[in-house]
Amino acid sequence: MPGLVSGGWPTSLALGVLGALLGGRLDPALLGVGLGTFFEPQTWLLAVIGAGVLVLVYRAVKGRRPTTRR
Repeated sequence: MPGLVSGGWPTSLALGVLGALLGGRLDPALLGVGLGTFFEPQTWLLAVIGAGVLVLVYRAVKGRRPTTRR
C-alpha cells in the first residue's frame, strides 16, 4: 500500500483525514470499541485502519496506473 498516490500530496492528505474520520465513525458502530481520548492507542489505531481502508478503496476505484515523480 505505501507509495505515490496518483493525486499527489493533496489526495494523500484528503484520504488520510477522511479515512481517520471513517474509522472513528464506523468501527465503534461495528465492533463496539468506542473512541477514547486523543492519546489513547485505540483512537490512533481506528484512524490508521480507517485511512488504510479508504486508500484501498481509492486504489480499487481509480486503478493502479503508474505514477512518475516530477
